[in-house]
Amino acid sequence: ADVPFLASAEGVLVEHNAASFVALQLVGPGGHPHLFEDAVGQLFLFDVVDGNIRMRRRSGLTSPWQSAQWITEDGQSDYPWADKDSRGDIILAYQAGGDTVKLLRSRDDGQTWEEV
Repeated sequence: ADVPFLASAEGVLVEHNAASFVALQLVGPGGHPHLFEDAVGQLFLFDVVDGNIRMRRRSGLTSPWQSAQWITEDGQSDYPWADKDSRGDIILAYQAGGDTVKLLRSRDDGQTWEEV
């Protein structure tokens, strides 16, 4: 990620024209986390707790996480994967009930979701 945090004097030392490796440790009760950064530097974290997918968002690496939002409440969801498409919609794919894959779309950065 090309964010100001990496170039600051307090951040990770970044060398010009060389790879810089950064480790991010995700801890807590959630399982199968998926993390992505959008084009404006927002971070989105999807994970699974008790068979339900939740999403947390932060506006950048140094910002705090916002409150978690539950995406599914069926107790049978797992393996979330998400990204933004060219229109800025979040597309979430996940395993539902063992062998079914479902797709959800959010047009408002995760505030509301619709099945695709």
